[in-house]
Amino acid sequence: MRLPATNSPIHQQFARFPATCDGMEKFHAVLDHLLDDALVEGHPIPTSDAIALRTAIGEIVGNIVEHACTGLPDAEVSVGLARYLDRVEATFEDQGVPFVKPEAAPLDELPLGGFGLLVARASLDVLDYTRVGSTNHWLLVRRFQGGRS
Repeated sequence: MRLPATNSPIHQQFARFPATCDGMEKFHAVLDHLLDDALVEGHPIPTSDAIALRTAIGEIVGNIVEHACTGLPDAEVSVGLARYLDRVEATFEDQGVPFVKPEAAPLDELPLGGFGLLVARASLDVLDYTRVGSTNHWLLVRRFQGGRS
């Protein structure tokens, strides 16, 4: 699902990194660069939005590394980050195993962990997953305060 662009990105970055813990560190440096460049370019991302983005993106990247690409030593994650005046869009692609949405469980039977997707979904305006061929595709969108519906 792709949102229609209301404006052009003011900054974009694309990268590939290994689907490992070390690769996650490299990715977070790319994310930091995007957020820092927004400050330099005079369009700071509101603090609450930056925190929500870091949280949601960290959960999705962690899930890709831990679940989709576990046991695949050469697995990589492709990432695209686009900063617009009113939002950030992040896309991720990997060749790991498909995501299977867990079945809903009664509140008294919920596990102690496994809330990453719920946290990510609550932090974003769009969290979309599709599988095309052998590739997982994730789209994350966070609209900034004032632009949220």
